[in-house]
Amino acid sequence: MKRFVIFLTVFLILFDLFGCAGCVKVQSKDSLNEGITITKLNLDEDHYGGQHIVGEIRNENSFPVQSIKMKVSITDANGETVLRDARNKPIPEALFNPFLNILFPGESSGFDYSLSPLASTAADYQVTFSSALKANTEKADVRIEKTHIQHSMYGTSFFMGEVVNHGSQPARVEGLGVAVLGEDGKILDTNVASSLVQYLAPAKDPDGLDKSTFSIPLRGSFGDRVQWQTYISSVITGRMNLPAVHILESHQFVDSLGYFHLIGLIGNESPIPFFFPLLGSLLEKNGDVLDSAAGYLPVDMQPGSVSAFDLLDWKVVNHNVALQAMIHETKIQIDPSRIFPSKQRYFQLIPSNVQESRNDQGVWTIKGRINNFWPIPFRSIVVIVSIFSGQNHLVATNYQWVHPINILLEGGRKAQFDLQVFLDPTRDPLKYTYQVQAIAVSPW
Repeated sequence: MKRFVIFLTVFLILFDLFGCAGCVKVQSKDSLNEGITITKLNLDEDHYGGQHIVGEIRNENSFPVQSIKMKVSITDANGETVLRDARNKPIPEALFNPFLNILFPGESSGFDYSLSPLASTAADYQVTFSSALKANTEKADVRIEKTHIQHSMYGTSFFMGEVVNHGSQPARVEGLGVAVLGEDGKILDTNVASSLVQYLAPAKDPDGLDKSTFSIPLRGSFGDRVQWQTYISSVITGRMNLPAVHILESHQFVDSLGYFHLIGLIGNESPIPFFFPLLGSLLEKNGDVLDSAAGYLPVDMQPGSVSAFDLLDWKVVNHNVALQAMIHETKIQIDPSRIFPSKQRYFQLIPSNVQESRNDQGVWTIKGRINNFWPIPFRSIVVIVSIFSGQNHLVATNYQWVHPINILLEGGRKAQFDLQVFLDPTRDPLKYTYQVQAIAVSPW
């Protein structure tokens, strides 16, 4: 069976330790929503000049709530509202949501209402609870473990750790967040994880599918001794199995520019085309998370195909030799709850006049043309280059989206491509071979 190798680069796949002093008790007209408190309010500014109203909302009811809405009003020094609608007209208040959509009794969530740097300076503000619905769901025993703050070489920080299902039933993580706290207990920064495996198998899964790493970006640079508050919402869910999609091989290397690459091949043995995110994790010897990266294939996996991936959008290990030396284990996960059937149609185009050049730093440059022999125009075209060793193992891959000068590549026309592929500079590429593909996405 012919293997079609498709490339993936990741682009860059989502509590309370202090008392309730200063809580704002918010009573709703709907009795189901009584017992919501808002606390730890603070107005902060990021390094771009944008303002952030941050805080924490807590469910003190005896039942879970969901679809939580909050209300904010913000005025300047003259008492005028600084809020604007989509047409840039002044509005007295605005609705927004906290990070977590479901809160069980005693659970909390951080929130962050942000203003553009172009907005007027906020002098006064008020945050109140607006509405919520009673949730009919069962809480899962998912815990946040091995937490720490990791610092990049560029002055940014990331809150990292692991979520682990300790229950006997499968769980789904609905939301995961963190708040960094000042000495007075107010929130300095809060954010939510956008990439983690949400479906977790029952505890002590033999394949390790009961846990997932996570990474949450923080706006500021915080020291190691800073206090933090974590938030998690998880529910019991039905059992899910991965379709016939498998990691076939994986390798790692650092290129000549200091970027860490986690590459490999994925096979789709099912009769259905899929698209899904991957989550890559780098672990220390003690199991702590050094870094994580996530993203989608630029081209959905077709039945019977093999896709190449290169995870390189790491938060802290790129260019950091000391952290790269601490990598003890790599892990690649696919979330069963985020595998979706693909409805895209793809068309193979013909690369021609392909030329290759190499330098002594492990960088290959591949140039050529794409020929559209189909009688239809295409707007989205990707060129994929995969390089293999003499033993037919993937050693490097990259891709480039081609945008014709006249926007559409009409039938019978050609377009140029020119891309670089970064390899491990410490390995001898004498017996390496490469494959070039050009794939167009259906215009319909």
